[in-house]
Amino acid sequence: MNWKKKFCIVFLIVAMSATSFSQKTKPASSAAGEQITVTYSQVPLLKDVAFNQLMKLAVYVPAGKNIQYKNLQLQLNDAAVNSLEKINVIVRDERYRAFLEGADTMASVSNMSAALNIPVNIPLHQGLNTIWFIATVKSNADMDKKLLVNLKNLSTGNGYVHSIIPKIITATGKTGGQYRVGIAIRKAWDDSVHTYRIPGITTTDKGTLISVYDIRYKHSGDLPANIDVGMSRSTDGGKTWEPMKNIMDMGPPHENNGVGDPAI
Repeated sequence: MNWKKKFCIVFLIVAMSATSFSQKTKPASSAAGEQITVTYSQVPLLKDVAFNQLMKLAVYVPAGKNIQYKNLQLQLNDAAVNSLEKINVIVRDERYRAFLEGADTMASVSNMSAALNIPVNIPLHQGLNTIWFIATVKSNADMDKKLLVNLKNLSTGNGYVHSIIPKIITATGKTGGQYRVGIAIRKAWDDSVHTYRIPGITTTDKGTLISVYDIRYKHSGDLPANIDVGMSRSTDGGKTWEPMKNIMDMGPPHENNGVGDPAI
């Protein structure tokens, strides 16, 4: 299966967590005294999803330091400029489990450019601070293009400018901030379904993509429960998908039985 087919269909369930962020820059100290680490997402950016995590900026501020970020500059390639609809900058309290719980949006930009300046007013407290960059992808984004989005500079209220780009080469030896564009075939509450789980996929001899998954109507838990098996089908390499079909249903009493964990 080629890259386009592989990355446009595997993410049936949008489960964006910190565990998908495995590519980090080496910690660095700025002239202002803080310790900075940038962690880049390793999953595709999905169309029709409001919040795609691009990167996390972790800043440790030592005792006695008073630091305020005033401008964040990103570096985008042409594909990212043409494909991204919006980038939000969010500051959140990591003590909360839900991603948007305890989060404040510090900036939102929709006019993309190769050198994207994002004015902010972010006072950093002593200890660990986390700043997230969240992207929304255009519905017509080209799925064959690779998007590059890197954090280039940080500017503080005291006039310090800390360059991040020289440290983009990560501890793994790879360049951070490289993204594919994908499609979320099924999302929570599509067709009034609570959760879609256990995806499987195959390509037929004619090149048709067929994906199967659990339709968990009431909750995300396992059997016994009202769970059926659904199927989605694409004939254009994953760019568009036909409406979901229910292909396995054990019938009543629905709440006490079901079928799931499909393989294909």
